[in-house]
Amino acid sequence: MILILFIAAALGFFWTRVLWAPGRKRTIGVWLCGLVIVSCVVAIAANDAWHFGMKTTLRTHTAALAKRSIMAQPLGTKGTEVRYTYALAQAPQHPVSTQPSVTTQVRLRCQGDTGYRLVQDKTLHYSNGFAAFMFAFSGQDGYHLGRIVTLTVPANWTVTSHH
Repeated sequence: MILILFIAAALGFFWTRVLWAPGRKRTIGVWLCGLVIVSCVVAIAANDAWHFGMKTTLRTHTAALAKRSIMAQPLGTKGTEVRYTYALAQAPQHPVSTQPSVTTQVRLRCQGDTGYRLVQDKTLHYSNGFAAFMFAFSGQDGYHLGRIVTLTVPANWTVTSHH
């Protein structure tokens, strides 16, 4: 909607600047249309750079781990990134694999008495109705910013490395 407002203001600017007779009415029309154009450009740039009009929501899911061992497989030639394979308690026969990517961070912590997986998903949502109306066609509502997967295992569990 903000693009439609921008185009309408640009057409209004042209209309008032070229087709209206010189005078106070024309000056006010040109300034108002110019102000709307500048406001739209600033709002679009702020939305693109800093997600203006959006809020970040964090959803958290936990699940118990089934087995007492987790397999760690280094990725790449340096081996700095690691893919973890494990089983969840609700489906122990189906192993789950978690691997890092551009939007996913994977962490392994050794602490506590029980093993569990904590998944945190960050998504964008409109901050209010006005922002939802203005940026309606941007496709940003529900946009996935990133995920953090934390595997917490007790110290007596085994983390095996597979090369």
